Amino acid sequence: EDETPIKQYKVLERAELERQLMSTIDRVSQMLDVSLDDAQNLLKYFGWKYEKLQNTYFDKPEYYLDQAGIKHAVSRLSSSSSSSSTPCSPSSSAASAPKPDELYNCMVCLETVKGSDTYALNCGHRYCLSCWQSHFSVSVKERGASVITTRCMFPGCTLKPGLTVWKRLAIPNDYERFLYFLLKDFVERNGKYVFCVNPQCGRAIQFLGTGKPSVVVECSCGARFCFSCGMEQHNPVSCEIMGKWKEKNSDESESLKLVNAISKPCFHCGWPTERNQGCNHMTCKMCHKEWCWLCRGDWKTHGQHTGGFYSCNKYDASEAKKIDDWANKYLEDTKRFKHYFERYFNHDTARRQLAGMAANLRKAAFEYGVQQHRSYEAVGEAIDLILECRQVLKYTYVYGFYLPPDAKEVAFFEYFQA
Repeated sequence: EDETPIKQYKVLERAELERQLMSTIDRVSQMLDVSLDDAQNLLKYFGWKYEKLQNTYFDKPEYYLDQAGIKHAVSRLSSSSSSSSTPCSPSSSAASAPKPDELYNCMVCLETVKGSDTYALNCGHRYCLSCWQSHFSVSVKERGASVITTRCMFPGCTLKPGLTVWKRLAIPNDYERFLYFLLKDFVERNGKYVFCVNPQCGRAIQFLGTGKPSVVVECSCGARFCFSCGMEQHNPVSCEIMGKWKEKNSDESESLKLVNAISKPCFHCGWPTERNQGCNHMTCKMCHKEWCWLCRGDWKTHGQHTGGFYSCNKYDASEAKKIDDWANKYLEDTKRFKHYFERYFNHDTARRQLAGMAANLRKAAFEYGVQQHRSYEAVGEAIDLILECRQVLKYTYVYGFYLPPDAKEVAFFEYFQA
């Protein structure tokens, strides 16, 4: 019997991704007996990698707490084992709790407010709730993704409010933005998650396998892409080669190299000139001065003693000879690249054309099947197969371009490609 292969990945909706984030934070909170906010900041410092935190944290706990923007957590960790404690609630703090009716002067707005209308992190820097709310709003508007590193308002203080503090003190829209960027950081730095490449989607993909996640994934929205690099499905090409191919096709310096390879600068003004026929005696159209096409020197130094109009005995010993050797090699490489790129482009174009026609073809097959009382599923399967073949063939030309021309496997590869 054919066994259905086990998927190495899982598509996550926003709510499921949020649950996994909270579950990871809670797991660290319980393991270290710290608040949820402290657990969040520790995880963020360790790149959201639970195993890395577990294996490294206990070597230098005070150092990592300080680096993560946490204070006084050591005292909780070093409490006697006989006593049990629970993670601090958003309103609790190592700072002394204010008396509800006691009056405090907020050092930001300079207003006098009741203790119940103030808040302080473990650093003890106490401000009114209105100033905290404004502080969070300004951070959201001005800091973008860096909002997740927002600190206490006191100058020089390194403590960072976490999720529970944001949820309690910020307005709902600001909290949602903070949570959005926290989820984004969780996905991008964890290594086991990626966002769907479709900008209208918003789902995330979780890698369930072991080792390097180089699997091709398919999101619920239909987007297919490489988990490792985020580019579209590109087998049989590796991510490394895809990076080179993408860079080569977007490198503006390649255009400049081509100009230098097919043209030569005027000896007098430097204007690039291309010769399609004729002798070596060049007259520049820009400055109207004369120069030699071969050695690129001033024509005044040329004549019958240098070889006349059709040869130049200065050429072989000149720098121009070395430049021309480079240009000839570059043009040969460019010709080879053009061969592979055209075929890559043609398969890509054919695939896009079929993808654009697919919906109408499926509809026509369905209508025909209903009218003739015949099965129509094979048409859809054929369309999917052709799309897949075009995609693979497209990238075989990238693979072939980076194969050394004298490699033993070239003939074998081209046999299968054909």
